[in-house]
Amino acid sequence: MGTQPWDIFLEQGDKLEPLYIFKQSASENQYVAYFVASLDLDGDGTDELVIEASYRLGTAFKVISNSNGKFQETFTSYYRGPA
Repeated sequence: MGTQPWDIFLEQGDKLEPLYIFKQSASENQYVAYFVASLDLDGDGTDELVIEASYRLGTAFKVISNSNGKFQETFTSYYRGPA
């Protein structure tokens, strides 16, 4: 679970342009990523991408933003899992 890299691409005709590439490191915090939403959270006119990080025992959400022409993780919610 969560050992494979995951990526976000923009479809450009018959080609894919990579926007964000995440290479999972070997750690106990491995997760599977699911795309949740694309919306302008900060009002700058560019959508942020919301990703669900599904860990073995819980979930967090990550926000991927375009900053200076490059997409990068700008926020991770707190981990929600069993107590």
